[in-house]
Amino acid sequence: MPSEKAFAYKMRLEAMKRQGQRTDLTSNPLGRKSDGKETAQIIGEQSGDSQTQVRRYIRLTNLVSELLEFVDEGRIKMRPAVELSYLDEDCQRDVVDEIDLNDATPSHDQTICCDIINL
Repeated sequence: MPSEKAFAYKMRLEAMKRQGQRTDLTSNPLGRKSDGKETAQIIGEQSGDSQTQVRRYIRLTNLVSELLEFVDEGRIKMRPAVELSYLDEDCQRDVVDEIDLNDATPSHDQTICCDIINL
């Protein structure tokens, strides 16, 4: 499920970002070197997804639970869901209400327009 992958990637990203940071007075302040690669790129190489796709999955963790469920069910595709993740929680809930009312989900282009309107 996309939501499981999203939260797994997010946890891995947070763990890798914390790696090497001191958490107490006796910890080693040096972390492993990543050869200048971004964390999302490393995760992507390990998982078989692109760096961009890893970022998209992680972005899904900003969706309200109802929208995330629609993604898991396949009612909303990845790209529109990522665009919706930039909306605040109230706007996302409004989108859920509209989806339920009209029994239709937004396209990628429609979600981009929605983001522009809410700027």
